[in-house]
Amino acid sequence: MPVSSAPAGLIGGHDRSTEVQPPERVAAILAAAAARHSETQPALRIRRYDSDEGPAYWRWDCARCGEYGGGRHHPDAITRALRHCAEHPQHRSSLLPPARCRTRAAATPDHPMLFAVDDDPPPPPLSV
Repeated sequence: MPVSSAPAGLIGGHDRSTEVQPPERVAAILAAAAARHSETQPALRIRRYDSDEGPAYWRWDCARCGEYGGGRHHPDAITRALRHCAEHPQHRSSLLPPARCRTRAAATPDHPMLFAVDDDPPPPPLSV
């Protein structure tokens, strides 16, 4: 079924028709894209990103579909994230990491002012 662009026909002096794909053809195109997406080679890659607000973080990116921040639609995404966090607990992952990846170190030193001692004598009492 041709679709005509009337303004293009008036400006260019000829009719520029485009062919609309039938639904069967669209389904075949989508099936081919899905097959290409699910090839045997894993598409998820982990990359290190620098942060403007703090330490660098690690993010999963899909090399095939361009999804970033985890590739959550991949069936092996969670397994990869859990394995990565177990192997590298110092990294911060953006894909549902286990709790140990988000916990702070237990040996965080306290601020020195918590232990400060005031050596100055107290002020004189108010004379009322």
